Amino acid sequence: MVVFLEEKSPIGILILRNLKKINRTQKWLSKKTGYSITYIQKVLNGKVKKPSFDFICKVSCALEISIEEFTNINEGNEHESE
Repeated sequence: MVVFLEEKSPIGILILRNLKKINRTQKWLSKKTGYSITYIQKVLNGKVKKPSFDFICKVSCALEISIEEFTNINEGNEHESE
């Protein structure tokens, strides 16, 4: 399956890149976090604008990345809109 990153949200890009690094799928992430694949896809596509802190914590734990990486994305987007 081909994924076009330019069609994804900044959080989606971060998640997809890290899934690729550890050779895992969205289905794996769903099982690991307890969130449905549908919800994860909505986050990836930007349909969920502000995922919950619980979601961010579970994803960062599953992907073994820091929560700060998500924070940096949000800060970058706020500066772009100014």
